[in-house]
Amino acid sequence: PYTTLFRSGEQVARFCKVHLPAEIAKFPSDDVPGALRGAFHRMDEMLTDPRNHHMLCALSNRPLRKDIDPAWIGCTATVCCVSRNTITVANAGDSRAVLCRGGVAINMSEDHKPQLPMERARIESAGGRVVHQLVGSHVLHRVNGDLSLSRSIGDLRYKRNTWLAPEEQIICSTPEI
Repeated sequence: PYTTLFRSGEQVARFCKVHLPAEIAKFPSDDVPGALRGAFHRMDEMLTDPRNHHMLCALSNRPLRKDIDPAWIGCTATVCCVSRNTITVANAGDSRAVLCRGGVAINMSEDHKPQLPMERARIESAGGRVVHQLVGSHVLHRVNGDLSLSRSIGDLRYKRNTWLAPEEQIICSTPEI
């Protein structure tokens, strides 16, 4: 049962810190959006590989734990690629990129929440559901009653439908560019 597993995202975040830049660099530099999408998807592929489990455990604040499972942990990611004339932002989850220009904050990304129409449609098309939970006077929307975001790297239990492409899974790692 997953309740005995260490549920956090710090290991996946550190895994991405180590591997994501190199994976982005493997793609052609003339297609930055394609490189970012491909590299985000590659993180999930790498997390499914059992050979990477030891590294994932070693990246933990508690490196002696062996119950770390990328099916039950994940992280959000926001990456900005800056060139001479453009800033390309890739976001998966509810991390944020904000540009400050002349003292004015400009949102460069949007949070991926389950209640958003496009996110909800993908979740439901893939067989998931969005559950509404009342927390005090605040309504929280959770995927299958669990995650309060609709995109992440890791959380592989939501990405097991072999009939669906990575961007069609209940939770996907496909970044919005």
